[in-house]
Amino acid sequence: MLHLAETLPNFQGEERQRKIAYAIAVDSVNALYQADLARSATLAAQSLALFDAVKDRHLHISMVLVLGHIALRENDFERAHRLLTDCYTQFSEDGDTDGVVFLRCHLSLLALRQGDWQSARSAFLENLTWLQHHNKDHDALLYNLRGLADAVRQQGDFSLAAQLLGAVEKLRQMLKCVIAPIYQPDFEETLIATRTQLDATSFATAYAQGYAMSLEQAVAFALASG
Repeated sequence: MLHLAETLPNFQGEERQRKIAYAIAVDSVNALYQADLARSATLAAQSLALFDAVKDRHLHISMVLVLGHIALRENDFERAHRLLTDCYTQFSEDGDTDGVVFLRCHLSLLALRQGDWQSARSAFLENLTWLQHHNKDHDALLYNLRGLADAVRQQGDFSLAAQLLGAVEKLRQMLKCVIAPIYQPDFEETLIATRTQLDATSFATAYAQGYAMSLEQAVAFALASG
């Protein structure tokens, strides 16, 4: 899972109101990952309401990011783009690598959900290249490979999508990663849609080829696919 909660600093020893704001923020993130968008949005708004008293820039950015993520899931693309882009700029300025990784993936998902398959494909490939050189976050690699698989599937390259999905499953098992409810439909829908576009033998063969790859091989293979 891409852990948005990890972008929130440890609030141990902070004053009482700051602790309350952070506790609400973490609850908001947890609700988001459980796909409870309404509760997550309510909690994020409550946490932001304490911002004036807390005066914590990072808390503010993180809760705006939650709201951007919710807007993405609700297909409010204009709002999602505005919020996510603002957060990306601020995380970049702060040198927050975890935040940057999270935002790069979700800005790519935004292009994917808008139906801009080529932009999404290019963005996921750029993310994989960036991760190779800056931050080999295995969870982030998993989600970007899945996004790339969906983008190439939408472009009609079903065998490549199946190979990438095989690599994704191998990586997921290696990481012992449990996909959060908010992301499960993405993984399931991509897999089902790809399988229906190929005959059983072709899908099984392509999937097995991807599953046989190491992490390094999978990333290199994805990047070579262009």
